[in-house]
This record gives sequence, C-alpha cells and structure tokens, in this order.
Amino acid sequence: MPDNIAFFFSLDLPEDELSMGVYIFQMVTLTPTADDSADKMSIGCVTQVGNAGATKTYQWEGAADMDFSTNGAVSFNDINSDQKIDNAEITKNENESFYALEESTLSFKNMIQNCEALLPIEKQSSSSEIFTSYNALLQARIYTSKDDTDPVNLSETEFEITLDAPVYEAEEWDENDETWFEEIENEFFI
Repeated sequence: MPDNIAFFFSLDLPEDELSMGVYIFQMVTLTPTADDSADKMSIGCVTQVGNAGATKTYQWEGAADMDFSTNGAVSFNDINSDQKIDNAEITKNENESFYALEESTLSFKNMIQNCEALLPIEKQSSSSEIFTSYNALLQARIYTSKDDTDPVNLSETEFEITLDAPVYEAEEWDENDETWFEEIENEFFI
C-alpha cells in the first residue's frame, strides 16, 4: 500500500468572491533547491463552489514555468497542457463535505474553500530523492467557468519547504495478545 503526500489548500476570501458556480484553482509548484534546473513538479486542485462533485486534481512535471504571468491567459484545463500528466495517479479527497464552504475565523464576511490532492508514492527509503528541500510557488485563481481565459489572480506566494522521510515503526507481534482486537472493536463501534 503506498503512502500519500497530501496537498491541502485552503483559501479564505470575502463571501462575494465565492459565488456559486465559480471555479477556485489552487496550485503549488515545487523545484528542488539543490538544482534550480531540475524539472518542476506541480500539483493543482480545482473546486467549483457549490458542486463538490466537480472537484478535480492535476499534476504536471517539466521545466516550464507555471506562474500567472506565463499561464494566466488560459483555462485551467489548458495550463501547460504539454507537461500535464493525463493519467496521473493523483486523487482528490473523496469526502464531498470537505469541499463545502466553511465560515472563516478571520472575518464574519469571509468564507473558506478547501481542496486536497493526494499524491500516492511507493514506500521510499530515507535516501530517496523526493525527500529534499524545495522552492515552492503557491497560487490561487478564480475562474468564472471551465473555459474562462481571463481568471482573477488572487495570489502567488513563494516559500521553501522540506519533505521529510516518514518514520516507520515496527511493533512486535504477539499472536496471543488480544488487546489489539479490543482496540479495533472499540474504534469500529464508536
């Protein structure tokens, strides 16, 4: 069973900006800090306000720039289409209630739109190249429709992030110990 890297996007905006039917596009582009010339990996998530079933995830790999000045005048389906991975294994969070608008804690006039993309990766050793530091570009845009080629650019934020290797802990198995069964039974009936 693979591990997942979860890309959780949460956009806090005035309620007027989040009208029913608009598409909220959120994306992060990761470039290894040790090699700026390396291919970038970009993960995107699109949610249609009021229609959680329309949520889609995207993945790109390649050298092309993903910033708004380069890709702002295209629909979200056409962003660097030559570097988009068409049959990517990336998936969305399947809990549709996750995509419902939430009230903001910043302002009573704001709402929050969440989106989550899950990138499955096979179990890796701690020396795997994926576990490194990245320069990240986080973006958010609003599209009025799927075909909108003039979206509103909400933000572009640059930061550095490090993906650390997971720590797997093995426990000894005692076939005569039935306490694990009680834990599962209790969790099942909660």
